[in-house]
Amino acid sequence: MGDSTCRCGCVPEGMVSLFKMAELREKHKIEQRKFDLIINERIANSFEEEQVLDLHGLELNQLFVNPFIMISSKLIALHLDHNNLKSIPYGLFSVIYNLRDLSLHDNFLEEIPSDVSKLINLQSLRLDRNKLITIPDEIGQCKNLTELHLDGNITLSVLPNSIGELSQLHRIVMNDVGVSKLPYSMYNCQSLQFILCDTNILVDPPPSIMNEGMDSIRKYMLDNSGDPSVK
Repeated sequence: MGDSTCRCGCVPEGMVSLFKMAELREKHKIEQRKFDLIINERIANSFEEEQVLDLHGLELNQLFVNPFIMISSKLIALHLDHNNLKSIPYGLFSVIYNLRDLSLHDNFLEEIPSDVSKLINLQSLRLDRNKLITIPDEIGQCKNLTELHLDGNITLSVLPNSIGELSQLHRIVMNDVGVSKLPYSMYNCQSLQFILCDTNILVDPPPSIMNEGMDSIRKYMLDNSGDPSVK
C-alpha cells in the first residue's frame, strides 16, 4: 500500500502530470518572488526621482500586475526590453495608465493585450524585434501615440484599420515586417511624417508611391479607398 509505482518501476501517467503541475506552480512562485524583489529594489533606489522604471536586460520570463499597483500613478516610462517575455498579463496596462513611454522591444511577444487601449497618454511604443502575429484593434485608442516601432516582426502580416485613428502619430518604423499592404485608413493620420519600411515587402502602396513621400502616399490611399472619409 502507498507504492505509486508499478512493478517495472514506472510512475503512472497521472502521477507524472501531478508532478509537472507542482513543478510549474513552484516555478511560477519563484518567478514572482524574483520579480517582486527586482521591483522593490528599483523603486527604493531611483523611482522617486525619475518616475522611470528600468527593467531591461534582467532575463525576466514573466510579469506580474500587483507590484505595479503601488507605483501606477507616478510611472511615466517603463523599459522592459531585452528580456525573455512571451506575453504581457492582461490588466497591466489598466494599472499603468499614466505611461508615456513603453519599451517592449527585443522580447518574444506574439501579441499585445487589448487593454493597451487604457494607455491614453502613451506617446512612444517600441515593439520591435519580437514575434508579433497581430496588433490589437484597440491600439487606435492610444490617441496621443506619436511613435510606433514594429521593425523586426517578420511574422506580422497585417496592421489593423484602427491605426488610422492615431491622429498624433508622427513616425512608424516597420522594416523587416511581413506587412505587404498598409491600411488605407492611415490617410487619416494627418500628423504622420515618416513611414520607414522595406519596399521589397510592401506592395500596396507600391514602392514608387512610397518613395515620393507622405503627400503622394495620402493621395494614393484616398484615391484607392473608394471612400473620401477613409474610415
